Amino acid sequence: MLTAVRVGCGVLFGYHEHMTNRMVAISECVVVTPRIVSALADLNRLAEKLVPCKGELRVTVLDTVTDLDVAVDGADRKASHEFPLLGRVAAEADFARLSVNGETVIEIRPPALDFGGAATVPPPGSFVQASANAEAAMAAAVLKAIGGAKRVADLFAGSGTFALRIAREAVVHAVESDKAAMAALDRSWRQTPGLKTITQEVRDLFRSPLRPKETENFDAMVFDPPRAGAKEQAEQLAASKMPDIVAVSCSPATLAHDPRTLVDGGYQVQSVQPVD
Repeated sequence: MLTAVRVGCGVLFGYHEHMTNRMVAISECVVVTPRIVSALADLNRLAEKLVPCKGELRVTVLDTVTDLDVAVDGADRKASHEFPLLGRVAAEADFARLSVNGETVIEIRPPALDFGGAATVPPPGSFVQASANAEAAMAAAVLKAIGGAKRVADLFAGSGTFALRIAREAVVHAVESDKAAMAALDRSWRQTPGLKTITQEVRDLFRSPLRPKETENFDAMVFDPPRAGAKEQAEQLAASKMPDIVAVSCSPATLAHDPRTLVDGGYQVQSVQPVD
């Protein structure tokens, strides 16, 4: 995610310095794909048209199978007047899709991600893993951990990063609070041959975690919550009889906290796999 702020008569486009509100402009970046780096100038042009007088403009860029998917959030409230021009900029840059404040400005091609052979078009600006290589490594670790499970629950499932891969071998129940992400998962499942059944449930697992009784029909559970973790869900799982639980997290502190809750409930940690 990139950020733009208005500074005097100009626009500063780049990243926050670590643990600060200070912005640093960038012209290259070693941790994003070459295709995103080559588009930085075009992304800057878009930011200049959309950045509000006060506050920050957030630009999320996905390097998809069909080219870049660009989602802008926090744009000036008059941004809709710029849509024709923005559409031309996006077309000239050959972006797959451009969305502003949740509204699609132009979609030249569906921006598809490959989730283990299942083509998935996520909602604009939705959460995905930071890199395709890391995602593949995480998915491989998850699949290995659930072993030969035949019925798996995937909590905080997003658009199906793990669920669509697990469905190659097992029936999956995917739970996620984001309706648009669930709809993307459902479309991908229906359009991908060879997958077992994936049922979907739109549910806020922070306010309404799965109770122990609801876990009884599953052989394994996968949960990949936001950075804040899944305190309420971990507490319910700790009281369950779920045979195998696989926890995924982008935060070491969170990954220490949630399994601690499970261990206190009687579970044992079998393995830990860091992914760089």
